[in-house]
Amino acid sequence: MPRNVVLRGEKLVPNSSICDCIVFDGRGGLTVSLIELKSSNLNVDRIKTQLQSAVSESARIIRSLGFSGRYTVFPILLAKSYGQRTQSQSLKQIKIKIANKSCNIQLKICGANLKDLSRHTINPSVKVSSP
Repeated sequence: MPRNVVLRGEKLVPNSSICDCIVFDGRGGLTVSLIELKSSNLNVDRIKTQLQSAVSESARIIRSLGFSGRYTVFPILLAKSYGQRTQSQSLKQIKIKIANKSCNIQLKICGANLKDLSRHTINPSVKVSSP
């Protein structure tokens, strides 16, 4: 597997609700960043659905490559802004299931460095063992 692979969600699963990008980073262990980009319309249910779909799709890809071992998943929402405080609070409460564990998403402002998002943040992330 190359060191880094970026896949566009809409190309992976056309006509489906999935996040914008899935980034596989193979440096120093496999890290999977599920990234949803928003400029407006921060619909909590839609964001949750998109990231949850990306969890399933990324696991399918990892299985299809025959990868065995542990990997870390980072669900990330990047937005221009998070608007009102109540909306930000609702977004912080989003929980998605990764390997039967509930995980919060990271809320970041557009322009954040992916390396900083996935390598230097301990929580929220989930370590997953693949078959």
